[in-house]
Amino acid sequence: MNWFACELHCHTVHSDGQFTPALLREKARELSLDGIALTDHNTLSGFDTIAKDGQSPCVLRGIEWTTFYGHMLVMDCGEFVDWREVRPDNIDEKTREITSKGGVAGAAHPFALGSPMCTGCYWDFNVRRWDDISFMEVWSGPSPWSQPSRGRTFALWNDLLDRGCHIAGTFGRDWHSDPAAGEAFACTWLGSERAFLTGDGMAGALKNGRVCVSAGPLLTVRAVSREGDAWPGDVIPAGEADFFFAADPDRRKELLHPRDLRPETFRLVGTGGRTVSEAPFSALPARIRIEAAPGWYRGELWGTLGNETCLLAFTSPLYAVDNDWKEV
Repeated sequence: MNWFACELHCHTVHSDGQFTPALLREKARELSLDGIALTDHNTLSGFDTIAKDGQSPCVLRGIEWTTFYGHMLVMDCGEFVDWREVRPDNIDEKTREITSKGGVAGAAHPFALGSPMCTGCYWDFNVRRWDDISFMEVWSGPSPWSQPSRGRTFALWNDLLDRGCHIAGTFGRDWHSDPAAGEAFACTWLGSERAFLTGDGMAGALKNGRVCVSAGPLLTVRAVSREGDAWPGDVIPAGEADFFFAADPDRRKELLHPRDLRPETFRLVGTGGRTVSEAPFSALPARIRIEAAPGWYRGELWGTLGNETCLLAFTSPLYAVDNDWKEV
């Protein structure tokens, strides 16, 4: 599996950003990003101005639905789906329309401050069917590891996973301009079997849950069960499984958080958000063997940033199933 550094929430002068699409791409190149999603507010116009030259970073066509009831990222949709018609109680119909046209939908910063600070930023959609929402920004903005909303977002994500939903967790910088002094950000990594990244590959990774998020080293988790290797987003059989944790400190090393970042512990977290097992951080892959009960499992990397003990990285889940466990 190859992992690519991406930013999935970007704005340009085509909405309220300060960069032209070409300059945004250049800024992303300076940050050693392999891919970006262009998600201007309620418009796709910026994508048509970006050179389709095959150079890195690749650009995924997207839009941020910006409504009074919440913001939603819609990417790689084959046909236009009218965001002006969306209401809290018809969101399921709209997300179904998005997926039926090949698109990918994701919840943007669901617990951001709403009115009067940012009218519509808070997620007020009455989602009854989460099957058509592929990902959720569980981290967003600068220093997401210490944002007050992170606990609520992880609680919602865990609850949906407990209910049998398959939803990837992402980071969104909500990139509008150059950072202020002292601001630091995480990175979303997308997995692909291909040796190079394309827009289709980015969308496919989001649909399939091939997602890891990190404020520091790239964290990956591979599970080995009686059916072979599996990665985030995959389904494995319940029973004995080995989870191999690996951290790559050299990818984008020069761009890691400027404060003292010290990884300390690998955690395997499962259904209910409970820690199933731990292993000390190591530069070499660490193995955690468990008897996997039906449910979900994700990898986490904990440590310190400055004087703060916090979550440094996490993967999207793998899902263990048996004949008695069915998705909701």
